[in-house]
Amino acid sequence: MLQRTLRTKSLQRIACALLILIMLVGLLSTGGVATEVAAPGAFATPIAWGYVGPSGALPAPWAPLAPWTLYDDGTVVIGAGDVRGINLIDGSAWGGEPTVSPWDAYRNLVQHIVFTEPVNAVANLSGLFANLPNLTAIDGFEYFNINTVGEQVWMSNLFRGSSSLTTLDVSDWDVSNVTRFRSMFRDASGLHTIIGINDWTTSSLHTMPDLFLNASSLTELDLSNWDTSRVTGGSGNGMHRAFQGMAGLTTLNLAGWDTTTAQTVTPPGQREGSLLSAAGMGDMFAGSSSLRQLTLGSNWGVAPDANTNLPEPPNNATYTGMWVNVGNGTIYAPEETHTFTSAQLMNVTSAPYSADTWVWQRRIPLLLVIFESAGNGTITPALTVTEPNGTIAPSLAIHPMPYSCF
Repeated sequence: MLQRTLRTKSLQRIACALLILIMLVGLLSTGGVATEVAAPGAFATPIAWGYVGPSGALPAPWAPLAPWTLYDDGTVVIGAGDVRGINLIDGSAWGGEPTVSPWDAYRNLVQHIVFTEPVNAVANLSGLFANLPNLTAIDGFEYFNINTVGEQVWMSNLFRGSSSLTTLDVSDWDVSNVTRFRSMFRDASGLHTIIGINDWTTSSLHTMPDLFLNASSLTELDLSNWDTSRVTGGSGNGMHRAFQGMAGLTTLNLAGWDTTTAQTVTPPGQREGSLLSAAGMGDMFAGSSSLRQLTLGSNWGVAPDANTNLPEPPNNATYTGMWVNVGNGTIYAPEETHTFTSAQLMNVTSAPYSADTWVWQRRIPLLLVIFESAGNGTITPALTVTEPNGTIAPSLAIHPMPYSCF
């Protein structure tokens, strides 16, 4: 018996050693560490080139613009310099808010944009990455320095219509001098993750209509740290249709939003006005029918004649058709001190009513299920929430205690 036990342990040690050897060979064959995606491919050939900025004559204040090269594998490589959007009116620095990129002539070829050296993103960036239907990734945004020295910056239509983009990392961006976000993510229907967007300093922002219009793959947005106190309510400005058509959006946090100015129109010649208007917030949530968790702050308010068109919660066997506040409860077991329809919720302007997280009211409470291991491994997740008589989601992952080779 002892000899058999020793033989078994020897075989186990050999098996473990072989496994470790296979892993080492795998690491050596792949270079040992993960590397960044090459840009461009090793055998790619340049097929077009230019400068990232307005077409036509380039007055001295605009130079030097960053050079770009498009390769036949779909990669655009951008070097050092200034980058600007395409301006459509006489090459003017502020000539409109175009919806075309500098690569519009090659729009179906562009798949990957890479910044390889520091660039200064200045003035009117409108449409810089817009309407590139096959663009899947933008890398090197850590080199994307947004000019914040005195000059305002526009970002209208920045990613508009680039429907194959799925993930953006904008955590390094300083947008404190950006004044326009109009249609920035409009029709970016494949975008499901935006990293770092809640950390933006938006103290100069005054225009943001259609911001996420039809960005239908985004499911959660935390914009609670945004400063919206300067967003004006005049027609063409404001925040109207900002979240319209976001069919996949379930969770939205606007806790820090101040809509005082967005729901007013400033009469000509006056710095501040008091004329309430629907222009600033009209259709703000229209068509975002999956939105079921909405956080508002104490500075949230909607003009009496405005219609944000926040969809009503469903009225069925699961939900009552009403919103309830979470209060001191949780999103799974809300406090339910206040109950409103969507129209009532949008017209309640005084704390503590609006300053809370609001969720769809359930007819039957959710069940919280807690799993415990017996000391022989781990269970992930340790707890989950499910409908009565429902299935456990997400699926459990059970990890037994690992076998030790030695």
